[in-house]
Amino acid sequence: METMEVIKQVWDSGRFPYFFEMIGFSDLVKLARAWDSNREGFQAEIERLGTDLERLKVDYTQECIVLSKREARVEQIFLKAWGLSDSHLLDLIPAVPTPPLARPPTQQPGGPHPTQAADSPAFAFNDDEIAEMQQAIAAISSLVHQPPPRRVSISRAARMSLSSRQFTAFVPLASTHWVWHTSIGYKHCVWKMDTYNHLAPISLRAFQFLAGLTDEQVRKCRARAYTAQMNYCGKSVSPFAPCELLFPLMSYLDPEKCGQSTPVMWHKAIKPPPALDLRNLRKIWSVDRPYLKCSCKQEDGGKDCPGGPLWMDHAFWFLLAHSDVLFLTMSSIKVKTSMLVHFMRTTWKEAVIGCITFIFVRELMMDYMAALEQEEVLTAETVIKDERLWRHQLPPTLGRLLLPTRIPARPRKVTPLSRARNTPAQIPGQARLNFSAVNRAGGNVAAEARAQPAAQGAVPAGQQQQQQQEPPPVQRAQEEPQRADADMRPIAAAGSRNSQELDQEPDTAPTRGMLGPIHTS
Repeated sequence: METMEVIKQVWDSGRFPYFFEMIGFSDLVKLARAWDSNREGFQAEIERLGTDLERLKVDYTQECIVLSKREARVEQIFLKAWGLSDSHLLDLIPAVPTPPLARPPTQQPGGPHPTQAADSPAFAFNDDEIAEMQQAIAAISSLVHQPPPRRVSISRAARMSLSSRQFTAFVPLASTHWVWHTSIGYKHCVWKMDTYNHLAPISLRAFQFLAGLTDEQVRKCRARAYTAQMNYCGKSVSPFAPCELLFPLMSYLDPEKCGQSTPVMWHKAIKPPPALDLRNLRKIWSVDRPYLKCSCKQEDGGKDCPGGPLWMDHAFWFLLAHSDVLFLTMSSIKVKTSMLVHFMRTTWKEAVIGCITFIFVRELMMDYMAALEQEEVLTAETVIKDERLWRHQLPPTLGRLLLPTRIPARPRKVTPLSRARNTPAQIPGQARLNFSAVNRAGGNVAAEARAQPAAQGAVPAGQQQQQQQEPPPVQRAQEEPQRADADMRPIAAAGSRNSQELDQEPDTAPTRGMLGPIHTS
């Protein structure tokens, strides 16, 4: 029985009326993994997902009702913290376009087509499709490929109207399903919504699948995020540019953006805002975020081309929904999307890693936001509830960026976890050279100790000091991995779902669509 036959059988049971309305991209990846790993339990997996989606429908309906008021309240908290006026929130609440509460079951919401790796059984490629993909990949690998210019024209009046539009919203509170459903009205251009700070509705596990990363590689992304390491930021470094399939011209995704040069990927710098105004308050939520920018060299002070840059995760979401931008001549959506996944696992992998890294950065911001909703008077330091976060550079930095007027006069310093030297245990017959400590005030400590009567059982001073400082070798060997593991898991203890999920699951590579549990909200 094929995948759609099983889904149809569950759908015809009538128990899950909101299945197709609430299913998300990450859910599709989860189903693909279930089909590849355990076809016998595929129907049970669909029924579990249907139950979760029915419960999610209730939460989503409530979110659509209260979201605008909640956003206005949270934005008011940050406006006061920055010393800015909140008068525009008194009479104006941002209009939130919401999808209808019920849809005909035959209509499925638009969005990226479900995809897996090119060899996944969930797609059941035939020989012609495999040959077509192999031929296209070989052609792209043999020469630097850039799609032919197909820039979409836009009227001058419409361009002026769009460029003059001003947004005041900046808090990214909406859930993944809200962003997905709302982005349909913008043809999946998430950057054109009420605030460009929304993340693309692609979960961490879905990104992990798209790039073919193991759990250990994702943990390294979290470590990179906590230490604020950015490989593509600053004047002394070069941006990331794929070696084979180049990023498409930005005008292919948005006619307002530059279409004169091939874009490259940068990271948004983590630095204090030059001024405490609404413009910088909106930008502060995307520090360390990867973005696409044209390669044009501007002579007037290095300003960006008209239209500005584009967040990398927004670009991925648009390309997953419109794969014909890159592969216009391919035969089907299935082949086009699988081609995109192929290059996200090869030459574009670094860009996906950047998106995963920023997910951990955004999680910290959302934790701080939740704490401020409970207690508005928190400072840049008291907003950090988990003491272990002070071992890393990023959490205190984010607190000071989000609450710049509430930094204490004497800021607390980051105290990295001390790591004792891991001395291996001695094997039978092995000896250790213990050099005697020298007393700089005069005399030899070891010699003076030997001069004392042996009956007193005195231990040489240098050796006694070493024994007091160092635990037994076996104990050190057991404590060191636990210390290192606990050092990188404070966010999981703080309640972030992605990190909890990552730390609880075994380290497996998502080959052939295998991902593991995925959260959809």
